Amino acid sequence: MNVLFPASAFTLSWVTMNRRAFAINVFTLIFTSACLFRGKKDRAAGPKVFDVLGSVEQVTASSISIKTDQGAVETFAMNASTVRGGDFRPGMYVHVYYYQQPNQNLATMVVEKVK
Repeated sequence: MNVLFPASAFTLSWVTMNRRAFAINVFTLIFTSACLFRGKKDRAAGPKVFDVLGSVEQVTASSISIKTDQGAVETFAMNASTVRGGDFRPGMYVHVYYYQQPNQNLATMVVEKVK
């Protein structure tokens, strides 16, 4: 008989440790399964936002025309909700974020871009 480390104490501590580890593993498995396999909600996809870089050709209160780096001139409508990152002048290099609409592209944000 070993007085310093009785077999029954070793067995009891080993079983207790394994029960704790088992409980932690079961909890982790259930929690991660719930996170990974939860049902996805039907969400309506929002409109896709596009962006383009170029030099300002012309600016009015309701539109901006830019010449892209590829050489094409594009015109974007602007409304009251369009975010304007300053007062734009012809020749300024800008970054335009916009939505494509059936009859025109609507700028959502126009900001000056530093080259």
